Amino acid sequence: MEREWALVLFTLLNQASVGLLAITLLANPKEEKIRKKLFSGIGLLAILSLLISLGHLGSPLGAYRALTNLGTSWLSREVFFASLYVALWVVVAYLEFKAGAPQSARNTLGWITLAVGVAAIYSMASVYTHTIRPAWQTAYTPISFFAASLVLGSLLYIVFHPAPRWVAWLTALGVGVQLLALPPYLAALGSGNTAAQNSARLLADSMFALGLGVAGIMAAAALAFLPQSRTIEITSSEQGRGVNFLYLALVAGIIGEGILRYLFYSTGVNIMVGHF
Repeated sequence: MEREWALVLFTLLNQASVGLLAITLLANPKEEKIRKKLFSGIGLLAILSLLISLGHLGSPLGAYRALTNLGTSWLSREVFFASLYVALWVVVAYLEFKAGAPQSARNTLGWITLAVGVAAIYSMASVYTHTIRPAWQTAYTPISFFAASLVLGSLLYIVFHPAPRWVAWLTALGVGVQLLALPPYLAALGSGNTAAQNSARLLADSMFALGLGVAGIMAAAALAFLPQSRTIEITSSEQGRGVNFLYLALVAGIIGEGILRYLFYSTGVNIMVGHF
C-alpha cells in the first residue's frame, strides 16, 4: 500500500505542476506578485514529486544510473525529463523573480519548460503502457494522466488567482475526458485476457471507491464554476463564500484524482500471475 501511495503522490504532484504551468502561461497574469506565487507553487509541486520519485527508486544516490538507458528505457526518460523540468523551472523562477527580466525571455523559456513537462508526463505514462499488466497497457493510462494534469492545474490556478471562465471549462474538459474514457476502459478489461479480467473484478470489488473518485472530480468541475461570477463590486462576505467554494473544488479534485490513481495502481494485475 505504501508503494502505491508513493506512486500516486509522485505522478499527481508532477502532473499538477505541469498543468498549473500550462494554465499560467495561457492566462499570462500581469501582476508580479501573483506570478511569483504561481511559479513558486509550480516549483514546489515539481520538487516534491522529484524527491518522492528518488526515494521510490530504492537507492536515491544511485538515481543517476537511470539516465544511462535513455535510448531503451521509458523509466530513464521519465527520470530525465522530470529532472530537466525542475532544472528549467529554476531558471524560469530566477527570471520571474529578477527585476527587469524581459517578458519575452520569461515566456519563451516557460513554454520550453512546459514542453519538457509534457514529455515527462508522456514518459511517465509510457512506463506503464510498456509493462506486462494489461490494465496499464491501454490508452486510458495516458488519457487519465494528461486529464488529471489539466484538472489539478486548472483548480490550483483558480485557487491562486481569480480566473477567467475558460479555466473552469478546462477543469470540466479534463473531468469529461476521464469520464468518457472510463466505460470503454472497463469494457476492454472485462473482455480481455485473464489478467485483464482479474483487474476488472478488482475494480468491481472497489466500485464504492471508484464511485467516490468519480463523484470527487465531478464535484470539483461543478464547484469550479461557482466563484467565477465574482466581480470587483461584490461584498467581502460574498468574496469569502467564493473562496470557500474554490478550496472545496480543489479538495474534491485532489481526493477524486487521488482515489482514481490509487485504483489504477492497486488493480493492475501481472499477466504472469497464476502461471508457472
